[in-house]
Amino acid sequence: MPDGLMKRGKYWHIRTTIDGVRYKKSTKRSNRSEAEAVLKRFIAETRAHAYLGKWEDHVVELVENKQSWLYQTIWSTKRRNIARKHGTNGVEEETMISILVRSRGLCEVTGLPFEYGAESQGSSYRYSVDRINSDIGYSRENTRVVCLAVNIAMNKWGEAVLRRIGKAITLQELRSDPDLRGTEHK
Repeated sequence: MPDGLMKRGKYWHIRTTIDGVRYKKSTKRSNRSEAEAVLKRFIAETRAHAYLGKWEDHVVELVENKQSWLYQTIWSTKRRNIARKHGTNGVEEETMISILVRSRGLCEVTGLPFEYGAESQGSSYRYSVDRINSDIGYSRENTRVVCLAVNIAMNKWGEAVLRRIGKAITLQELRSDPDLRGTEHK
């Protein structure tokens, strides 16, 4: 049973350990390949739920610490909006919290998970606030949370360039990996 499935009677059952927690449940499937799909989805959802819970805990920590990134960002957005003549308001606390929660701990451009906490200092995957349209100020509708590397790249060259490069990298990987190409024509 190394793959996490076990047949009991008519149905396949999940018997697996994920991040130190044991799980036992029925897939309610008698077909092995369908049961494997259920197992795969269960593992992904379980890990995603654990990650999301950790992200929400991190957001709470940010709210509780008035010296945190959250409050530095709120002050900074107000200062930048004033300097750029976009008005005197920046992103308010409630708005910034909802933007962080909305992201679910994932970059809102790439979908990559953020690195956060003490170990993330200097990380390219640390979260960063981004204005979608840099011609207008920070607001709920114009602000998203992205990986620091994504924000730096978009600041220098724009989102369209970043997306084009990302697509080119993916296509190059597909061309060079025979497992990803499928069968070749002779």
